[in-house]
Amino acid sequence: TQINNAGDMSVQMYREDRQGNRTPVNLPIIIKPGDSDIYSGVGNIYLRSIYVPQTTDIRYVYKKLGNTVLVDEDNNPFKGNTPTQYPNDPNDPTKAGKVVIPQYEGYTPKINGVPVGPDGFIPTDPGEDTIVVYDADAQKAKVAYIDDKTGKTLKTDSLTGVTNAKSGYTTADS
Repeated sequence: TQINNAGDMSVQMYREDRQGNRTPVNLPIIIKPGDSDIYSGVGNIYLRSIYVPQTTDIRYVYKKLGNTVLVDEDNNPFKGNTPTQYPNDPNDPTKAGKVVIPQYEGYTPKINGVPVGPDGFIPTDPGEDTIVVYDADAQKAKVAYIDDKTGKTLKTDSLTGVTNAKSGYTTADS
């Protein structure tokens, strides 16, 4: 039995007969934390303290979760977005929860060059930021010159480029 906050234990030994009756074989012995191989005075029985000291110096360390950082191909904030902190995993606060990546028409979000769909991802290192690069998708366009009297197509030019980029096309030569 623990007898004080210092962890001192009072140990009383008993002898039990075949009917289950117990009788003390000595006076209680006081064992202090860290004591070992204390001779009980009864037969060849040695005792040791079973007390495990507890600490009162418990520190909780808050680790900030990382952010999802949305950028364009030139590493500028994408569409004015600011970094967004990961949500906590509702089942395990030591982990980040699922991060949903916004989808924008004409752009493909990628993490380390791998496309990320609308289902998002779960960060593997919750304390580190994840950079999401929005690559402009390839686009095609056609310019048709139509005779406004006959409705006949006179000429068609095919253009290629990427979302939100200027084509550089001019009608001057046509």
